[in-house]
Amino acid sequence: MMEPPKSPSLVKSRSKASVFQASVVHLAGDVEDLERQQRVLNKRVERITFHLDCFVRIKVILDRPEGVSFHVIADRRNSIEYLMRQVEAEYTHRYAFPLTSDGEEPEAPIEV
Repeated sequence: MMEPPKSPSLVKSRSKASVFQASVVHLAGDVEDLERQQRVLNKRVERITFHLDCFVRIKVILDRPEGVSFHVIADRRNSIEYLMRQVEAEYTHRYAFPLTSDGEEPEAPIEV
């Protein structure tokens, strides 16, 4: 004999209950699992910290009457010449073609 079709709400509530039970079982796991998870989290934090240490945030202040200043994030391994080009590019992008009043970038003039 066939069972009547189950309503979607019953299926959802049962699946949520099984997920909850799985998480309770996971929390009651043995100490080795918890230690492994802690090692994985520590390794993840270590990688993120190492990655962030590879970069430096520099505040560029230009000696202009308008008081122009902005931040540049640069790779610590790059040379001063590369950083200089990066600052020039950032300045050009921000101030040579500023955003319009509606917040969009204007179309750059194309010279042929």
